[in-house]
Amino acid sequence: MGTGLVTLGVPADLNPIFETTLVEAMTVPMPCSASCLAVADVDRIAEQLPGKSGVVLGPGLGLHPDTQELVHKLYREVALPMVVDADALNILARQPQLLADPPAARVLTPHPGEMARLTGKNTRAIQEDRLAAALQFTASLNPAEARVTLVLKGAGTLVCDPDGSWAVNTTGNPGMASGGMGDVLTGVLTALLGQGFPPWQACQLGVFVHGLAGDLVAADKGEIGMHAGDVVEALPYAFKQLMRRTNRQQTPEPSSQK
Repeated sequence: MGTGLVTLGVPADLNPIFETTLVEAMTVPMPCSASCLAVADVDRIAEQLPGKSGVVLGPGLGLHPDTQELVHKLYREVALPMVVDADALNILARQPQLLADPPAARVLTPHPGEMARLTGKNTRAIQEDRLAAALQFTASLNPAEARVTLVLKGAGTLVCDPDGSWAVNTTGNPGMASGGMGDVLTGVLTALLGQGFPPWQACQLGVFVHGLAGDLVAADKGEIGMHAGDVVEALPYAFKQLMRRTNRQQTPEPSSQK
């Protein structure tokens, strides 16, 4: 995605596993952790933030009480753009009043089940009118500072901005309905935020490119058996295709001469 450096904070006892299997990223062991991240690790995490331009919070965290306290603290105190997904959403759904007015931009990326937990509704109610649910929820989080953008995943992923603007994504296919696809999207969005895109643009571009990468995989190998790693590998090609389209649109036609 063009990110220069990714650093992953992991429980100290799991660090050897991540160091050997995830060679593209830097890993930082959290010394106070015992197989899960804990609020006692917050100082170690804070040491890693200078020089960083974006944060991911959520995938793989678990729901341990110490982890829940850490999520609350990071969401409310980290003054960097942050994408919040997976277990972080489930944790914050238990105290949704904490979501409003964070210190910097936040992008929430729930699937319909997580959206139901965030809103106190059931999944069927969310799916019956996804747009209404998304707009109502986004408006409730931005009474003063416009800092929380929503990406409601699913067929026709929705992006809802704090000012009431919304967009529906047109890329993607049923083959992407498999585990890990949402984690890929979380990384895509965080990479774009970290490169300076405002949340509204980052989310629109991110969901489009994510889906386009899935479409490239489907065109090559089919939808059946597609997995998240396929989409990761296709992301550079999706960006290359998108940049070619943009360049063609921006190149003026040669003027005719008489």
